[in-house]
Amino acid sequence: MTGNLDEKSESRPQLTVVITTRERHQLTETMIDELVRNTRIPIRLLYVDTGDPDWLRSKIADRSNEWSLEVIRFDEPLWPTQARRRIVDLIDTKYVVFIDNDVLVHSGWLEHLYECAEQTGAGIVGPLYLWGNDAQAESIHMAGGVLIEERVDNGIVLKEMHRCIGMKLDQVTLRREECDFVEFHCMLMRREVFRAPSVFDEAIVCVHEHIHASLAARALGYKTFLEPAAKVNYLAFVPYSLADLPIFRWRWSFDAGESSIRAFAK
Repeated sequence: MTGNLDEKSESRPQLTVVITTRERHQLTETMIDELVRNTRIPIRLLYVDTGDPDWLRSKIADRSNEWSLEVIRFDEPLWPTQARRRIVDLIDTKYVVFIDNDVLVHSGWLEHLYECAEQTGAGIVGPLYLWGNDAQAESIHMAGGVLIEERVDNGIVLKEMHRCIGMKLDQVTLRREECDFVEFHCMLMRREVFRAPSVFDEAIVCVHEHIHASLAARALGYKTFLEPAAKVNYLAFVPYSLADLPIFRWRWSFDAGESSIRAFAK
């Protein structure tokens, strides 16, 4: 491993972790608890508030010191990629990890992402994404993404696939390797990538923004890697609360989705 991330090190953190809201609020406190509990190396921890309900703001304010959490607040609705774009100039570490507020991290997750980036020179690194309704889920959501380009008379058809989707951990043998894209459920970027103006396109707001990021990194000369030793659980199947219905409807607006697809295709 290049560099030193010993958990006892008092050196300036090499990593910033940025939490953004994906599509609901109810899981945020549990997510931060687990992240803090399972992160053993020095980090700067940021939480981006883009119109949180009062009850959540109160909880985060009450526990921010306990979590060593910095809150960046926008009093307007922002899609996650818009929020990321607006805070990158505030991040001065070598790497940043963007992570959604409905993801539970496993022990060692961050060390493995960091080691992969240091050893490969990758611009973007993603973990093995599991999904279910708790931290014990062993069903795979994605082990890196694959893009297939097909040239047709009037342009290019781009097909995307999630590798190993729906398979169990004991059914696969995975290794660190290059892939075409990973997802913003949890994604490490190096400074040269997250500071590039091309990486976060505010017109691509709710679909394909993760694919756009890896394509932009590729254009900058940086690869995307899967690091399966790092594991996170996307809590896709936890029952939803009616209180989260407004943000869910806004997050997956049909018009915003269609507009994002047009911007991505362009």
